[in-house]
Amino acid sequence: MSVFHRLDERDGHNDDVARRPGGYRNVLRFRQRREKPVEPGKVAVVLSGGGNRGVVQVGMLRALVEAGVHPDVVVGTSVGSLNAAALARDPSSKGVDDLEAVWIGLSRERLFGDGRLTRAWRLASRASYLFGSEGLAEIIDGFGVERFSDLAVPLRVIACDLGTGAEAVFASGLLKPALLASCALPGVYAPVVHDGRLLVDGGVVNNVPVSHALAGPIEHVYVCDTSAELDAQLPRSALEVITRSFAIARQSRARRDEERYGSDPRVVFLPRVEDRRRPFDFGGADDLIAAGYTAARDFLAARTAAVASG
Repeated sequence: MSVFHRLDERDGHNDDVARRPGGYRNVLRFRQRREKPVEPGKVAVVLSGGGNRGVVQVGMLRALVEAGVHPDVVVGTSVGSLNAAALARDPSSKGVDDLEAVWIGLSRERLFGDGRLTRAWRLASRASYLFGSEGLAEIIDGFGVERFSDLAVPLRVIACDLGTGAEAVFASGLLKPALLASCALPGVYAPVVHDGRLLVDGGVVNNVPVSHALAGPIEHVYVCDTSAELDAQLPRSALEVITRSFAIARQSRARRDEERYGSDPRVVFLPRVEDRRRPFDFGGADDLIAAGYTAARDFLAARTAAVASG
């Protein structure tokens, strides 16, 4: 039985164990630790949007897994929905290894590979986007999961309904279109038609979807929020203007939510890690994953010690 209230008539839960595709490269960058159980109670893990900063969430997830955090539900927006799907597919150290391998293999050319002539043609033809999403689709196909019901852990994916401006929450059915919609950065990737709606990036309406984690009987929520403060460097290209404007628009909601849930004893925000890269720079993944892991590991250890000491 799902621990969550039904979101709509189509909502369901995920009973089946994930299928594990072959061909993944193990990336073991940290000594494996024996997992210790956390205090009892239903657990949710929430992953925010944040573009290329989503790489830090890999280290955060490794720290959570090593600390014995086993999610009963995972919720993700935008790039966080991709990481959430990977965790829901295999919520173990091996699953994190697979996700790390994906991030280390990412590049601007893979995700935004269309040339200037192609982009110019799209602008001239009044297309609604600049880049094709084939690279993103390839990453999703690599998960080897077709439907939400194939995942090991229930997953909630947040997108934005471009027609109504409302949140669209997906928890059942086909996984790929839901993830493509949640990651469809306006103006960069094409809006996605799914479930009878025209959808764009979930960060437009709810970049840190803690509210959906608390929609059911959850006692512990761990939030991996990598939507950091604005970069001090001003944008240098049209694409960077788009991404910076989007970041400004979503920050006010994120700040309100952190203030709202920061005092909730059920909710734990893992520490952010500084990332000085520009929006389309995917270099330095190893160091950022390690930094996210170290910060989260030390934070969780200190929190556990504080709870144990009373």
